[in-house]
Amino acid sequence: MKQRVYEILYRELVENYANGKGRTTTADFWLTISAMTFVYGLVTFITGLATFIPYGFLYAISLGGGVLTALTVLLTLPTIMLVARRLRDSNNDPTLMILVFVPIL
Repeated sequence: MKQRVYEILYRELVENYANGKGRTTTADFWLTISAMTFVYGLVTFITGLATFIPYGFLYAISLGGGVLTALTVLLTLPTIMLVARRLRDSNNDPTLMILVFVPIL
């Protein structure tokens, strides 16, 4: 089972990071999204624990913020393509991703 999870994550995040023509099953989509959310939460949790160290607050915040920024930059394109493939597989128009930016505007 663990080997299958690694294969799915590798395929979705590394091999198909810019592939808009492939397929993504519902299980693969949610596994990938939950794995990315887990990593973000883990970095945030570790950063929060490091804030209890005296004088470690500034170092922890800057290191955690840097890691989260790097993860965001690295995972932006794979996430966009993953959502586009999933929308197309569910017979929806991939341009519906624009609705994600409505709260920002």
